[in-house]
Amino acid sequence: MKFEFWTKNKHSYIRANFEKDDSYVGNRQEGAGSQIEYTGEVISFDYEVKNIHPDILGLICLLIFYPFIGKQVEFPMPVSSRLKEAFSNQNFKKQFEFVNIDDNLSIFTGSKMALSLGGGIDSSSVRAMFPEAFIVHEAHLRDKKIKKQKKTFWNKYFNFSKSVSTPTKELVLSDTNAIVKALGSEKGKLII
Repeated sequence: MKFEFWTKNKHSYIRANFEKDDSYVGNRQEGAGSQIEYTGEVISFDYEVKNIHPDILGLICLLIFYPFIGKQVEFPMPVSSRLKEAFSNQNFKKQFEFVNIDDNLSIFTGSKMALSLGGGIDSSSVRAMFPEAFIVHEAHLRDKKIKKQKKTFWNKYFNFSKSVSTPTKELVLSDTNAIVKALGSEKGKLII
């Protein structure tokens, strides 16, 4: 797949040019991998991007078109090897060749970068590219019923087990929660 990028009339555009190994039907990387179809439209943004780092543009292309890429990908501008490394992770269901890599390209850095880490393919890839970014992860809670013994005059002296259910919340455990907690308060925050 070869990508084009341009701006015109206060809009920015990305076009994916499909090659013989690319497919208009693909599977989502997240969840059960449900099948999705790309209908061929040019991706447009309602603002003009005048200056973008090649890795950011390459990341946008990959996040939008990952399910449809075949054996290789060529970006509108050469990208750094850091982007390739982020997508070479063994957890990705498919691998492809990065055609245009510039080993001399300076990596993207920002003075105040934060990343909302969900644990899926997109945020995990961004995390691999920008390990210096501050991480925020929203933990999920689910309802939990805790049985408590009802206090009555009789079960104070006898073992009657009348109980009532009191709804409460419990943290849904995930690997992402543990990763963010391990970063410490200087590098990450777990929001409940």
